[in-house]
Amino acid sequence: MRFPYYVSCKAQCIMKIQLSDHFGVRTILRFTAPSILMMLFFSVYSVVDGLFVSNFAGKSAFASMSLDWPMFETLGAIGFMFGTGGCSIVTRRMGEGKEEEAQKSFSIFVWVTLLAGIVCAVIAQIFLPQLVLLLGADADTEKNAILYARISLCSLPFYIMQNFFQSFFSAAEKPKAGLFFMLFSGVLNMALDAVFVAGCSMGLAGASLGTAISEYAGGLGAILYFALIKTGRLHLSSPVRLVSESEKKRRTGGFSNANAGRLIGKAAANGSSEMLTELAMSLIVVLYNHQLLSYIGANGVAAFGVIQYVGFLFAAVFIGYSVGMAP
Repeated sequence: MRFPYYVSCKAQCIMKIQLSDHFGVRTILRFTAPSILMMLFFSVYSVVDGLFVSNFAGKSAFASMSLDWPMFETLGAIGFMFGTGGCSIVTRRMGEGKEEEAQKSFSIFVWVTLLAGIVCAVIAQIFLPQLVLLLGADADTEKNAILYARISLCSLPFYIMQNFFQSFFSAAEKPKAGLFFMLFSGVLNMALDAVFVAGCSMGLAGASLGTAISEYAGGLGAILYFALIKTGRLHLSSPVRLVSESEKKRRTGGFSNANAGRLIGKAAANGSSEMLTELAMSLIVVLYNHQLLSYIGANGVAAFGVIQYVGFLFAAVFIGYSVGMAP
């Protein structure tokens, strides 16, 4: 089965790269280039988000936003887990010629990931004051940290879906579409930061609102794309149709709810390394923030936040590479 990537060359020709090809260093880099570009742009617009907050809302607001970062990265890792873990299952079935099973598996992973995001967002909203204190917030940063997180958690399910779809755009032979959604979401976020934070002086609430809207655009837009566009290798089936088909298959000894449960567990196991990586990074940041607040205060957290942004620019290359190689 073919999984072409289209790469522009200096001679203005189009090269088609397939999973069945021999992969050297240059081919691998071309194969993963869209994912790397997506992660790089994501890191850039995250930096711009921080720049607006620090310059127009102050260091305390920026420190509060930095304190919330590990929580969102931890929850967002659910998308990476089901995205990379599920993608390996789906692409294997596509390669075996089991197109119908691949479509069903993809749809199951989408709806399970979205449901997990909604559940996590609701639980986080309920226990947000306790979570913020656990992250290390003090009297100066607690109020702003809660404010930023309250708004941002409203779009958490779609932030998780953005992470989820990064691998599946590659598997669906639509890398350009994935890059478009990331670019659109990023540009929208930066534009809204300029309007809400700089123009309307909404401060931290404006930055959080801009981020939430951009995540809705990126995550919900990707869901609608796979649901409405039927030209790619993968398309999304509705939950109602999945349930009815599952019951029909169960009666004939085919695909069943039990099989779906095992499939979800296998995807989670496959993607557990990505999940654990994000958890480890988030835990380290939480420990740093606790120590910085006790020794230096909000200034220390803000300074460390700047270092995180710079570090993520470099880490984005490797994260994009690993996500791009998942299919």
